[in-house]
Amino acid sequence: MRAFVPVFWALWLITPAVAQTEIRIRYGLVSGTGESGLRIFRGIPYATPPVGELRWTRPRPPMPWQGTRPAVEFAASCIQPARVQPQSEDCLYLNIWTSQTMRNAPVMLWIHGGGYLTGSGSLPYYDGVSLARMGAVVVTFNYRLGVLGFLAHPQLSRESHDHVSGNYGLLDQIAALHWVSENIAAFGGDPGNVTIFGESAGAGSVSCLLFSPLAKGLFHRAIAESGALDDQLKDLRITRGGIESAERQGVTIARGMACAGSTALPCLRQMSGRLMLKMTPAISCLECTQRNTFGPVADGYVIPGQPYELLRAGKMNAATVMTGSNRHEGTIVIGLRPVPNVDGYRAWIAARFKDQAAKVLAAYPADSNEAVRTALRDVYTDSWYLCPSRALAATAKPAYLYRFSRVRPGMEMRTAHGSEIPYVFDTLRTSSGRLEEVDRSLAATMSQAWYRFAATGDPNGSGLPAWPSYDRESEAHLEFGDTIQVRRAFHSSQCEAIGFVGHTSGIPGGNF
Repeated sequence: MRAFVPVFWALWLITPAVAQTEIRIRYGLVSGTGESGLRIFRGIPYATPPVGELRWTRPRPPMPWQGTRPAVEFAASCIQPARVQPQSEDCLYLNIWTSQTMRNAPVMLWIHGGGYLTGSGSLPYYDGVSLARMGAVVVTFNYRLGVLGFLAHPQLSRESHDHVSGNYGLLDQIAALHWVSENIAAFGGDPGNVTIFGESAGAGSVSCLLFSPLAKGLFHRAIAESGALDDQLKDLRITRGGIESAERQGVTIARGMACAGSTALPCLRQMSGRLMLKMTPAISCLECTQRNTFGPVADGYVIPGQPYELLRAGKMNAATVMTGSNRHEGTIVIGLRPVPNVDGYRAWIAARFKDQAAKVLAAYPADSNEAVRTALRDVYTDSWYLCPSRALAATAKPAYLYRFSRVRPGMEMRTAHGSEIPYVFDTLRTSSGRLEEVDRSLAATMSQAWYRFAATGDPNGSGLPAWPSYDRESEAHLEFGDTIQVRRAFHSSQCEAIGFVGHTSGIPGGNF
């Protein structure tokens, strides 16, 4: 016998325009809304809430429900230090934009950024209306963050069937991909044509999924914006050593929360998520060598090794790749804070790049204190974002490389980290700053190219600028700026000078 459906929903469901939004999936009926000529479903569970004893466990499929489940409001974001509200540990939900007429449409699954600490699939600039109108089924979702998403601990590893811990946020992403594989056809999507795309930590997640055997066959194309070849994993190889070191860090963090010994795990699970989040930054942790303590771990199971090593070994899931970065990404690292003088800059380069220091100083000179900020910005832009994107494009076949350089009028941060997102989603209406016609045209072109890549594996098409695939010889890439044009020679001398040593975290000066 079906569960009682409130009168409001019963009346709402029988109206002709909205009745078409009711869809049966594996777990029951869901009803969304008809908006902007589309069907939009918000807050569909893709996993059982990871609360209580399920905190820090592999996500489990959602429980089936009786009756019709309304999917008209975004679910709470995962617990995080950002001010987004509401927040909850019960946060593993996804959102879908589609149309009534879609059949076997390309699926675009967005993985949000936020340094593995913040973010949500419901942020306004991730609105899927424009891409769905082009013909995609767009999916956004939440995944566990910070200490609740990426804590490793030996007791967690021992209780796990897989004998590892720490990658719960990535396992959530893989669970969302499984959900898409099982259910997206009901929304008009083709489970055989899934594109994962993300920015910053979302792009790092895309990279992790490219190398995870657990994600094999669940997606077919990948777009990594400003975060290819995840820098946190690169750090693990140099400073933390992988799962064992991540577990030691977890022991230190638990001890700082007064949870130690054989009862550490029950103690941690009884603590409120909000209190745990509040306590984490105050914990003195010698193992926590990065500003961002939490993130993916090369555990040998979810991620079988370090991405650069796996890339060199050719151990990457089959996928067509698009990747790139923005012109002034390093602004997010140095911000508006004080920077070292020339001597301090040179000392930091020597300490960070060691044998490569002379080459790095030649590639990024700073002969005055005023020039240090620009040099630092460019070092971080290239070592964290541009050069890793170039390395991924050089290995993936085929691959398309881009650089975003449009500077909006009055935008002090210039083409900083994340500034391409409202162009990709064509959601400039959600961003601040003055818009010009070139911005509207650029957003229309970029969103269409992203859609075309998802649909066919090739961003070229009628009305779109010619975009050659990347190869090591020509280093062809497409620049999206005041004009759109093919460029060559993609910072090869700078990337050679850096040698990726600078991809590790570590910021000069005591003011950072």
